[in-house]
Amino acid sequence: MNFTTDEINRERAIEIANWSYGSPYDFYNIGVSEEAIAELMNGSYRAVYSDDWQMIGFYCTGDSAQVATGHALFAYDHGGDEVIDFGLGMRPDWTGKGRGSSFLAFVLAVIVANHPGHALRLTVAVFNQRAIRLYQKFGFRTVIQFDRKGTLFQTMKMRDGDFEKIRVELQIQHPQTERDRMKISELWEAEWGGDRMVSRGHVYRLPDLIQRVAKVEDALVGATTYRLDDNGGCELMSLNALRQGIGIGTALLHSVEDEAKKAGCRRVWLITSNDNLEAIRFYQRRGYRITAVYPGAIDQARSIKPAIPHIGDHGIEIHDEIELAKSLTEV
Repeated sequence: MNFTTDEINRERAIEIANWSYGSPYDFYNIGVSEEAIAELMNGSYRAVYSDDWQMIGFYCTGDSAQVATGHALFAYDHGGDEVIDFGLGMRPDWTGKGRGSSFLAFVLAVIVANHPGHALRLTVAVFNQRAIRLYQKFGFRTVIQFDRKGTLFQTMKMRDGDFEKIRVELQIQHPQTERDRMKISELWEAEWGGDRMVSRGHVYRLPDLIQRVAKVEDALVGATTYRLDDNGGCELMSLNALRQGIGIGTALLHSVEDEAKKAGCRRVWLITSNDNLEAIRFYQRRGYRITAVYPGAIDQARSIKPAIPHIGDHGIEIHDEIELAKSLTEV
């Protein structure tokens, strides 16, 4: 299952306010009122959609994720700007069916991508042991408990980067289904403007290359393509992670390196553009070295693939190819 997120308008706010949970979770029933609708539309809440565009949940950050009574009891006094509070809710018919893990993984990934370097904190009613067990699996630990009108709450905190549950569930494999292949095709179109890649003056069709995908449960969260060259090398042709900050790109890269070693390759290499500073930093931090620069190579490639833009990241003009490589034989 793939998820996406969008703002909450009045229609969506009314729909959420009408959600009705059975006992004991009816504690979370909001009820339709102008106050509730205004709260849901205050900019702190985001709707979460499945890939067939059904709203299946929401999450919020900041003060909206806190319980007011907790301030009087100093539950939120520690951490300051270094902590992001968040809360979330799933549509009633989606709860209790084993979907909470992938839903929470998506919400965490979005929040971390938007707030890198922050610790994460949530507040949960103590009676909701089902939710607490899920949070504990993701590395959240109880900080403090407090009482609000007879209901006991607790705050739970996880440091930025403690995504052990996501890493455990992350699976790297070859595409298994037609749905996988369709999602990869959509990814190529969105990221590369189609399924053709130009490298060193040669045109490659990505569907003809070796493909690996990253999945969390049924959700495709990344993909890579590569080819084995005629010189004992493995050229990495594309690498995309749909969720940032949880190691997806690194896991995909390591999988390519492992497969290249099994095939007897001596090195993995790749070509990127001169504007792609984030990618250059990403690969260098993982042992890749700049081995060549080809001035004007991308200007020539535009005659083959006119869709290549002239201006890239950070407003940098795109002209040159940069080659990076990592030896697989060095100890």
